[in-house]
Amino acid sequence: MGRDKVVVAILSFSLGLAFCIPCIRRQQRQEIVSKGLRIVLEALEHAEERLAMSWERHDVLLRQRCSFYLTNCDLEEALADARKAIEEATELTRVFGRMQMRLIASFTKDVDVENQRRSR
Repeated sequence: MGRDKVVVAILSFSLGLAFCIPCIRRQQRQEIVSKGLRIVLEALEHAEERLAMSWERHDVLLRQRCSFYLTNCDLEEALADARKAIEEATELTRVFGRMQMRLIASFTKDVDVENQRRSR
């Protein structure tokens, strides 16, 4: 009689864990994806800020270049370097945007798969 109660208690505890573990794993995956999205979003915002600053610097250099009309070789090199930095910042912004979209897509796939499992 006493053993039966212990066995039933152990079985019910095991079954309870078996039903809770998928929920816990799903919640952990969602937290990881959310943190990844937050990191990518912060990096994207930072890259966009750097891109805006680069464009401002480029505009200043362009105004200087127009006023000096290619009389200063250093200014020409600085302008070329500024353009290169802007292109790199633009590419970085594109990469972060693509990463963000991939993370969002993977998150929605996980949610869709789990919603389909629930509906079954």
